[in-house]
Amino acid sequence: MMAMPSMLNGTSFDPGSTRLILPSDDHSAMLWDADSGKPASEPVKCNGAVTAAAFSADGKRFLVASADGLLRLGEGASGKLVGNPLKHPAGLSDACFDSTG
Repeated sequence: MMAMPSMLNGTSFDPGSTRLILPSDDHSAMLWDADSGKPASEPVKCNGAVTAAAFSADGKRFLVASADGLLRLGEGASGKLVGNPLKHPAGLSDACFDSTG
């Protein structure tokens, strides 16, 4: 059974519905294995509440948006972050990929 943080800010499944990412107010997002209910990676840590998360259309990447104004890109399979976060001057409330990923 999955242990959930105190406040979730949505849920995003990968296209195959095998993984999900849970953004939360505890300043983290967690990638989970949907079949086992166990964490699939270490948490993505942020300096503010994680307000949104989304998988790319092919499931190879995910985005994490947070109240600290940073947009983080990660690998869908490993949960590892890719490159440096993109900075926005204000907190972010949503994240999405275009249809091409």
